[in-house]
Amino acid sequence: MNDQSNSQLLSHIVSQWSNRTEDIAVDALGFILSRSRAARNALQGVVEAVAPSVGELTSARTQVSGSDGARPDLVVYGSEDRERVIVEAKFWAGLTENQPDSYLARLPDDGETSVLLFVAPEARLETLWIELQRRTRHDAGAADWSEVGGVKCMPIDSGQRYLVLSSWRVVLDRMLTSAVAAADPIEADIRQLQALCEREDTAAFRSRVRRCAGFGRRLSVRTC
Repeated sequence: MNDQSNSQLLSHIVSQWSNRTEDIAVDALGFILSRSRAARNALQGVVEAVAPSVGELTSARTQVSGSDGARPDLVVYGSEDRERVIVEAKFWAGLTENQPDSYLARLPDDGETSVLLFVAPEARLETLWIELQRRTRHDAGAADWSEVGGVKCMPIDSGQRYLVLSSWRVVLDRMLTSAVAAADPIEADIRQLQALCEREDTAAFRSRVRRCAGFGRRLSVRTC
């Protein structure tokens, strides 16, 4: 079996048997980050392209409850086991009532950089960024937000906390490059997750096209 077939196996099985693709993608990302220093270094690079240094990322855990009971998808830790990057992974599901403010408030305010990172399909980045800005009630520097290489960033509370948005493609491409350079066997798992994300993006795009086409036909009938 060739590499392409291997990378498509997980995405095919998930698409046929599961309606919880987003949860599976989160678990896969958490598995990769918890097992691979190369993957964590790549995530650090994505964040530091737009925000000051977060330092070395040492471990990752999924579904870690906070004092308010909220559970972000993924928490990535730095030195002294402090939460440095909270990751919320999205495909097409809407934001919850905790997003983004509850998770921004959870970031440590200790003078070191910490980040709330949303990862979403490229086709959703513009609308999701607008929604995140609108829903942020903290003293966010909306007028000061920046973008580098498709990664968007906004400072929060004039401190060292940041709201960041990137695409699955950017994050996983950088992880794959880092894993290949390090000869890390996690490369195969990253390719699996890439294929799953690409399939989800393609399926959602086709669904939207069909809905738009159906709306167009209904509109034509009404105006005849």
